[in-house]
Amino acid sequence: MPYLLLSVGIILLIYGGYLLKKENDVNRSFQELLDEQNRDKGDYVKLLAANLEVKTRLDSLETRLEYILDRLDQIHKSASIDSDWDTAANQAGTIEAGVLPEKITKTSLNMGRGEVRFIQSLLKK
Repeated sequence: MPYLLLSVGIILLIYGGYLLKKENDVNRSFQELLDEQNRDKGDYVKLLAANLEVKTRLDSLETRLEYILDRLDQIHKSASIDSDWDTAANQAGTIEAGVLPEKITKTSLNMGRGEVRFIQSLLKK
């Protein structure tokens, strides 16, 4: 009888070890599942942070683009004003060359004024 109890005890110990090993395997797979979910959450947090950074950079680029477009508009407007001055200077040159009648064009270009004469003398230099 003691041998029977001893063998039943050993069998129970082996069976208990088997059950503990099986439970550890289940816990290990459950722990892997939890780690994977935490990793996914970390990935989502990283993606959200990257998304926020991209949005801020896009906003800064948008403001820079607006600034550049405004500057281009200003340059375009000043270029059109400069081209008006160029045409006036060309007309003044044609008047001095005697191609156009002086009386008509001098009054339209304000060539009788002193500052216009001064500018013409600077252009000749």
